[in-house]
Amino acid sequence: MRHETLSINELAVQKLKPGKLSSHGRKVMECLVGTVVKQVGAVTLGTLPKGAIIQKVEVGVRTAFNGTSAALNIGHATDADAYMATDKITEGTAGIYTYLPGVAALTAQTTVLATLTDADGTTGDATVIVFYTHS
Repeated sequence: MRHETLSINELAVQKLKPGKLSSHGRKVMECLVGTVVKQVGAVTLGTLPKGAIIQKVEVGVRTAFNGTSAALNIGHATDADAYMATDKITEGTAGIYTYLPGVAALTAQTTVLATLTDADGTTGDATVIVFYTHS
C-alpha cells in the first residue's frame, strides 16, 4: 500500500471542482459555514445544489447561550430541524456537537438555515458547519 503525504500548501493549491474525484479517487467534501449570535431568527448558511448529500453537521458553541429556552435548529424553510435538531445540541454549554443526518440526495437546490429561538437570552455564539458532497 502506497501512502502519499501532502503539505498544507500543496493541498491548498489543488484546484478541484465541486463533486469531482480527487487525485486519490475520493469525492471532495465541501461545506457551508455560518455564525449564529444572540438573536431570534434564521441565519442563511448558504445554498446546496441539487444532488447534494449532507454528510455531517457540526455546531461549535463558543459562548454558551444563556436564555432559558435557547433552541438552535439546522434545516431549511419548510423543515427547520431537517439536518440537526435542538435535542442534539446543548446550547447552554460551550462545546462541539456533531450529527450525521442520514438524508438522501437533495432533489432541488436548497437554502440551509440555522434558526435560533432564544427570547430571554443576552449572550451566545456558535459556528455551524454543514459538510456535503455532490455529483
